[in-house]
Formats: sequence, C-alpha cells, structure tokens
Amino acid sequence: MLCIRTRRLISAFIDRELDPATASCLSAHLSWCRWCRREAQRVDRGAHLAREACIELPVPSTDSIFAAVMALVSEPAGRPSRFLFRSEGRHR
Repeated sequence: MLCIRTRRLISAFIDRELDPATASCLSAHLSWCRWCRREAQRVDRGAHLAREACIELPVPSTDSIFAAVMALVSEPAGRPSRFLFRSEGRHR
C-alpha cells in the first residue's frame, strides 16, 4: 500500500471502520513505514484526547427552553433597521 493511500485511511483504521482486508494491508504498511506510523500515532492521540474532552451536557427541560424564548420575545424591540423599511418619500 502506498503512503498516500495509507494516510487517507488512517482515521478510519483508528476508528475500526475498515474492512478486514484493508485493515490488514494498512497494518502491514504501518509495521515498516515509520512516517505513516508516526502519523497514525498522532491521529490516535488526537482521537484519544477528543474522546476524553467529550463532556455530556444535561438536556434542558422544555420549561426552561420555553421560559428562555418567552424572555427573548417579551423584551422591547430596539429601533428598527433603516434598511428594513423605506420611507414614503424614497420610492423609486
């Protein structure tokens, strides 16, 4: 397998998304190619850090969403943009 093809498939290899034959070829390539092996280690480290950084946020209740929307809607509107409305004297 060529390095360019290997590097395109490294992410899928790390995520175990490749079919067994392709994974085997890629693994063989990584066993002797230090440049692709280094790239695979970088991608693996990045994937590991991304998994660790993943934070589960609580899902807000529908009541809190409704309250937030109502607070936005009930705020007094600011001055309308001059580009939204044309004055009577400027029709073309």
